[in-house]
Amino acid sequence: MARLCGSIAVELCIGTRVSCSRALAGKTGIWVGYLFRKGIFMSHPALLIIVSALATLISACSREASLYPSNATAGTGLIKAKFTDSGMGKGPIEITMPDGEVLKGEFSTTDNTTYGFGSGWASNGRTSAVASGSSTVVQGSKPGVATAIGPSGTTLRCDYAVNSFSGGGSGKCWTNKGAEYDLHF
Repeated sequence: MARLCGSIAVELCIGTRVSCSRALAGKTGIWVGYLFRKGIFMSHPALLIIVSALATLISACSREASLYPSNATAGTGLIKAKFTDSGMGKGPIEITMPDGEVLKGEFSTTDNTTYGFGSGWASNGRTSAVASGSSTVVQGSKPGVATAIGPSGTTLRCDYAVNSFSGGGSGKCWTNKGAEYDLHF
């Protein structure tokens, strides 16, 4: 599944020449514009799709998350977090806390094919017990963890799940100072 910002670039590039050079901004856009002027894409239309796909892979989306206080220690103010989604399942995150401290760290999201299995057996000579269990991540969701630290020692950890289809998600965050937050993005 393509990321939203990348898929917009691909759709625009397939549409018109002008939109493509705008969608693929920066050095990539200049290069694509040059190839259009030389007529390369007119004689090799498949190359346009390949270039658009490559630009999608190397582009990153800046996104925001909202942290809503869920206990008294967290206070009452909404916190905004910024993260960069490269489509690779991990990336940098930055959170400005209510006191102005800036926490920096990273997030990491796993795929939705994570499974776990286990079993056990115990005996004391007279009686025995058997136990088994299994777990699986719900299809369509991807679990993840984000961790960040600030210069004065504040740490924040978030456990979350991402919807594979929409890219949105939710979770729970905690600081080492006892504040708890509900996370939405």
